Amino acid sequence: MSSARPGPEPVRRVSLAQQVARSLRDAILDGRLAGGSVLRQSALARELGVSVIPLREALRQLEGEGLVRHEAHRGVVVATFDAEDVHEVVEISAALEAIAFPRALPRLEAADLERAEAALAALREETDLARFADLAWELRAALLRPAGRPRLLQTLETLSRSSRRYWAPFQRDAKARKWLFAHWERLLEAARRRDVARVLAQLEAARREGVELGVSLFPHTTPEAPPAPAGRRDESRKDA
Repeated sequence: MSSARPGPEPVRRVSLAQQVARSLRDAILDGRLAGGSVLRQSALARELGVSVIPLREALRQLEGEGLVRHEAHRGVVVATFDAEDVHEVVEISAALEAIAFPRALPRLEAADLERAEAALAALREETDLARFADLAWELRAALLRPAGRPRLLQTLETLSRSSRRYWAPFQRDAKARKWLFAHWERLLEAARRRDVARVLAQLEAARREGVELGVSLFPHTTPEAPPAPAGRRDESRKDA
């Protein structure tokens, strides 16, 4: 009796909405759709050659990733981001990872390190921005899963997905890219040694340096000046 040969792998089907989401995601991440741009759904559907139904589904997906948002009286708008946003994301991520790593490192196995190293190797060759963000998360997740804290990991993953747009400047700017890979290499080396103190020190350094880089890579929002008191406005009218 001959052994059954494995058949061909099933074809992975990508829905039309997923294709639309990928096209729009790429346009947002590489700057072709600028932050603050209003996405007119009927016009966008015609441009993409699809109906409004898959477009709306794609926009819901992108909203979950933090790339677009709904605004009253405007509709769907490409999300803006600046140095303050980067500061917040880095601060929250570092704080949560500082909780997870001390629990994860003693449980880290060779297979976990291999997955993290494979993700780092793939990151060096990756040019697609969305895939780059996925691999960056997989590198960290491989080191954090042994912590056995699914809610904490889910929170970090949600934060990672909602801040994918921040990877574009870090991937493209030579100085930022060099810094990013150096950080990952030092993090992996400390993880191999199961050195909790070194990992926490590296996270703190990355938090501080990442914020500094964010200020240089992203626009900085200047708060608007408060309106002048009503009495002062009245006085200026009298002088006029």
